[in-house]
This record gives sequence, structure tokens and C-alpha cells, in this order.
Amino acid sequence: MSVENPGSILICKDAGTAGRTLLARHDLRVRWALTTQEAEAVIRQTKCTVCITRESLAKPVLAACAKAGREITTIVLLEPNNSSGWREYFEAGATSVLQTTSADQLLEAMADATGLSFRTAPRIPFKTEVRFALGDEGGVWRSHNLSSTGICIVEFPPYALGSEVDLAFELSGKRFEFNAVVSQILRVGATRGVGLAFRDVSPELQAHLNEVIRSIQSQTRAIAEPEAFDAVDAADEHTVLNLRSSNAHGDAVTLVHALTSDGKVAGSQSAEYWLVAACEAFSTIEVAAIRNPKGAPAWAQDAMLARLRVYQTRAAAANPSDADMREIFGLCQRLAETAAGADEASLVQVANIRAEILRALYDPDLLDEL
Repeated sequence: MSVENPGSILICKDAGTAGRTLLARHDLRVRWALTTQEAEAVIRQTKCTVCITRESLAKPVLAACAKAGREITTIVLLEPNNSSGWREYFEAGATSVLQTTSADQLLEAMADATGLSFRTAPRIPFKTEVRFALGDEGGVWRSHNLSSTGICIVEFPPYALGSEVDLAFELSGKRFEFNAVVSQILRVGATRGVGLAFRDVSPELQAHLNEVIRSIQSQTRAIAEPEAFDAVDAADEHTVLNLRSSNAHGDAVTLVHALTSDGKVAGSQSAEYWLVAACEAFSTIEVAAIRNPKGAPAWAQDAMLARLRVYQTRAAAANPSDADMREIFGLCQRLAETAAGADEASLVQVANIRAEILRALYDPDLLDEL
């Protein structure tokens, strides 16, 4: 089993609207699984510390994490039309359950799990009574922490994600009133917590809240210092193999074979830089698929073609077209299909390569290199 750092994450299917942000972070070790078998292989064969999963894979992924014998932060993303279905995943062991469109809450959960900086609105410990009202219901509950954009309440009633509530609490002698929405269900120690995102905060009130939070942060630091993918379209085979273009003179596969000599990349005047860069990024198994096509697994050749295609796409346009995006997603799906039934070590490689392909698609620094 490989040694991992706290920023080692597994994404199952996709990470919703936060996917691009996670892929763009070079301090994260990302693996991307599209099938239950791939996800289970990564959980068993690596020491990933965070697992983000869509509903379609949530139950087997949570079960695999529970059997892993180590602590794994598990984040389940609900489909937009399933706001009240969080209970079964929370009861199955999920660390956090939120909607797939809740990018901010997902990044906050990632910050908690990895210790890395994701938040634009830092949180502070905040213990006070919070009064709330939802329709004819109401009550007083205890807060856990606070930011300028939301508050976490401990043992809050199990309302559906997206439920709107009215809140009131005192902070530094001033009473605050907010309308908020239930944005996240999470574990706070042995109890259930609920993340509430503030809504329609006036500019004046937001400025005051920011000031109070900054003041509390400064006091805290002063005291502490002395001590220390849903279903994607299938790829068009003709398009996949159509790597003969103005960007590559001659047959691309022949050029790749020439460029990958004994696992090393040599310069070639007949190839554009994007092709050389793609070859430099090849894994050992992809090089093997070029050097010995009959001896390498079919999925390795699909991985090689997908990597070539994404580098070609990025070299042609800073912002890939929708058609290019669908094609590359289709290649990632095809990689899952051809790798079905492979051994666990191979499935981990597939998850690694898929993440690298998708990272290349979104990586803002890739264009500088190309």
C-alpha cells in the first residue's frame, strides 16, 4: 500500500461544480474513479484520506471506506432533486452530505479534511445560543463555528438540504438576524452538525460581521502564538484516432513510437511541442502500449490516446469547445470500459491516469508549458 499525504483524494464519478478547483490544485494527489471496482481498488490499495462520491457509487464506496481500517473523510454529493435523501448516507457513515452544486461547502469540507487552504471565508470557533424559526417551528440550538458566510449548528433538526430558516444570535454584544439555508449535513465529533449558509445579508451587516470575525481571529492568534462524472458521451472512434492534423505531421502513433525510446522522450523535428509534452507525461504502461501494442492491455492504449487528445486540444485552444470536452470525457469513460475486470493494481493506475488527463484539460498552467 502506497504512502499518501493528507491531500490524497479519490473522486468517484465527479466532484460537481468544485471539480475544476480540485484538479487545478497541484498540492492534491487526485485519483478519479468511474466504477465501483476502480473506487474499491483505490481505497484498498492506497492510503487516500478523502473520498468524494456521487450518489450512484455512494453505498459501495462508503462500505469500502468503512472496511479500510483507517480514517477516511467521506463526502457524498446528492443530486439536485434529492434534498431529503441525506439520512441513508449519513447513517452509512458519510462524514458530510451536501448537494452537488454546493461547491463552497465541498471546499470547506476539503479544508477541514486536509488542512489545506480552500476557504475564502475562514471560520472561527463560536459557541453561543442560536434561535431559529422555520414556518411555525422554532427553537434554540448551540453553534459550533462561524464564518462571514455561514454558521454550523450542533444537533440541529434533520431538515432537508435547501430548507430556509431564520436565525438570530449575539456576537460581541450585537444581535444578528439572518435568513439561511441548510447547505450541509456533517459530523461534529459524535454528533450531527448542520451547515447553514447565510442569505441576503446587507452590505453593512456583512462588513460588521467580517470585522468582528477578523478581530476574533487576531485575538485567537495572539493567544496561540506562544505555544504553537455522471454518464458521459461515448467517444467517436474516428475522432479518437484522428490525430493526423496540422499539429502533427505524419501518423501520430508512429511519431509517438519514435519519441518514446526505452521509456525516454527524444526530440523530433516532425512533431509539435504538444506531442512531445504528452509523451513526456506518459506513464510506464502507456509507453509499453506504444512499444509493444500486443503485449500491453487494451486500456493502456486507450489511456495513451486520451492523453494525446487532451494535449492536442489544449494546444489548439485555451478554452476547449463543448465537442472537445465531450470527446475527452468519452475517452475517460471508454478507459473505464476497457479496464473492466482488470486487477486492482491496474485499476489504481487507471484512476491515476484519468485524473491526470482531466487535470490537463483544466490546468491553467498547461498552456504556459505548451
